[in-house]
Parts: sequence; structure tokens; C-alpha cells
Amino acid sequence: MTHLYYVLTARCNQVCSICPRGNKKRDKDVAPDISIQALKKVLDENNITDITVSGGEPTLYPDLRSVIKMLDNNHINTAILSNSMKFSDIEFTRSIFSDVSDKSLFGVVTAIHSLNKLLHDEVTHVRGSFEKSVEGLNNLLTLGIDVSVKCIINKRNLHEIENYTAWVKDNIKSRVGLIFCGMDYVGIKPELIPNYQYDTLELKVCLERALDNALEIWGEDAYKLVSVGELPLCSTDPYYWKFFRPASNARHYYMDARSSKNIESQKDYGRYSSKCRRCKVYNYCNGVWRTQYETSGDQLMIPFV
Repeated sequence: MTHLYYVLTARCNQVCSICPRGNKKRDKDVAPDISIQALKKVLDENNITDITVSGGEPTLYPDLRSVIKMLDNNHINTAILSNSMKFSDIEFTRSIFSDVSDKSLFGVVTAIHSLNKLLHDEVTHVRGSFEKSVEGLNNLLTLGIDVSVKCIINKRNLHEIENYTAWVKDNIKSRVGLIFCGMDYVGIKPELIPNYQYDTLELKVCLERALDNALEIWGEDAYKLVSVGELPLCSTDPYYWKFFRPASNARHYYMDARSSKNIESQKDYGRYSSKCRRCKVYNYCNGVWRTQYETSGDQLMIPFV
């Protein structure tokens, strides 16, 4: 598999306090949009099988419909990282996917930062963003586009992650993907990082409870619908490892408007601790975000020896 992480635009309609790209409030602060021709060149010259379309907020790209059509024509598995606010407009959503012949190639991933509407909006700095994102997810499902809700685990939402499966069941029109993942601190000011750091043992209790609830609500289907990423296997008891994304040898490329060509990206997460090399499941674990290890160190790791 060859994967391309494609930053379509750096513009965004939210100003999230935990955004890995930092807080860019003014147009002059952000990079220019990438050209469709640049993407076409990359697809023509490389055996890209999977792509993540990101930003910024990709729905702000003026000709997103043409990008989607190109990816559909090339039969590329596509994950769109979006806050889904613009998808709350059903006509906009319908137009974006109107030329798609195989909707199974596409999925939209949206972060719900808290099940508390006010706390979610506090993160995004946009009043009403919670309701718009939920409406957008339901519009996508109505049009046959798969969606996933992403929970970026941090100290502020740690004790509510156990309720995410029930919330998804009650608020989204059909069963959808649910992703629990660690937080990349790269866009957060160093002095603010302690506001988001959690205790490793506390994470274990809360994450296991969340996965137990997923199994109780969805049964065996939970293993298809729920995944854990950017967290080490030692975050939970081995009983739960079936939920974790397996380590991959896929080639990863990164591209944005400042890249003269696609470049092979460095992995921003991995097994950085010396403890990890003693672990019996070292080869199966994806590790943690580099920024998490740099700020929290070895306390994140409890190797199986």
C-alpha cells in the first residue's frame, strides 16, 4: 500500500485550540491552496492506493468536487478529514459527491472533541459548531457516504470517552466508525500542554471502559466499527488489542502547496522509548505521537516483557 497525506488547503472555518497546524486566524498566516494539476501529476507518477485529504478544512477548497471526481476516476480509497460543518448544507454535500460512481471509496472522519456541546464549541472557537458537525455527518450518511467520529483523547474529555458509543448510537442515523486516538501536541503552545496530558493508568481505566461499552452496545460488530490509533498497545489489557490498528509497513507520502513534489514523510508517531525495545509486542505496536513522548517520556510505556 502507498498512502498520500494531501493537504488541500490550510484555510479553516474553525480555530481549534488543539489543532496540529497551530492557530492561524488570518488568511495571510496560511499557505496557499494546492493545485489540482499538482495532485494529478502525483497520481500519474506514483502508485498511490490510499489518500487522506486534509487541511485546514478541505470543504473550503473552491473545486473540491473536481478533486473528488479525480480520485473516484482513479479508484483511490479516500479518507476526508473534515469538521463537517459545511456538510450541514445538504445541497452543498450533494454537489460535492454528485459525480462519484463508487461511493464506497470515500469516507469522512470528523472529530467530536466533547459530548458536551459547549466544551466542543470552546475547542473550535465557533458557537454552534457541534450541531453543524452532527448535522453534516447525518447528511453524508443520507447520501451514502461512510463517516467516522474521532475522539481525540486528552485530559479534558478522558472521563466521558466511555459514553461515545452510546452517543453515536443515539445521535447519528446509522452505525458509524468510532476512532479513539492519542493527541498530537505539535500545534499547542508548550505551556498549555499540561492542560491536555493525562495519567497513563487513568487512560487505561477509561479506555477499557469505553471499549467494554462498545462491545455491550454493538456486540461483535464493535471490532469492525471501533478502532484505537496513535496509542501504544500497553494502554490496555491484551484483551482489547483487537481494537488497535496494527503496525504497518506502508509507504507514506506528504504533500502540500509548499512542496515542490510529493516527499516521503517521516512518521510522526512510533516506539521511541528504550522500554519499547524490550517489549514482546514491539513489532505489532504503532507507539505514540512523537510530541507525546517528547513531553511525557517513558511514563507512557508499560512494556510486556
